[in-house]
Amino acid sequence: MTAKCGNKLLFAWPVQAGETFEVAYTHSSNLSPIRDVIEWTGQDLVVVKSVFRTFGAGVPIPGDEAGTELVRVGDSYELIGMNRHMRGFSIMLQVVPDHRISLNGREAGLLELAGSGRSVDITVERISLFTRLLSNMKRG
Repeated sequence: MTAKCGNKLLFAWPVQAGETFEVAYTHSSNLSPIRDVIEWTGQDLVVVKSVFRTFGAGVPIPGDEAGTELVRVGDSYELIGMNRHMRGFSIMLQVVPDHRISLNGREAGLLELAGSGRSVDITVERISLFTRLLSNMKRG
């Protein structure tokens, strides 16, 4: 998986078919945490579910075609059956919602890497080892 801001590679993490990663952020109206779970199928990125604690404007519900079932799990709700296929997606960064991506124990704060008002593109693509090493060297 890669995260790019324009032509700048922010990070590149290996992801295998069947693995999931999370995009976590804060809802801009009710300021509660939301996590979207996304799977790499080997062909597409698929939004599997959205996990949240409270409802608010823009929080998906089964009736708006976002998912098929709303399930209560502990103190959260999970909207499952979303099954949205895409090749990649873009995230516009702001202080709130402060998007973070996590995969296999790694976490990256997109706002910290790219800055507010910037757009970050998330895709899965092959990159050379040299490009990956060069990206890691630039970050420190």
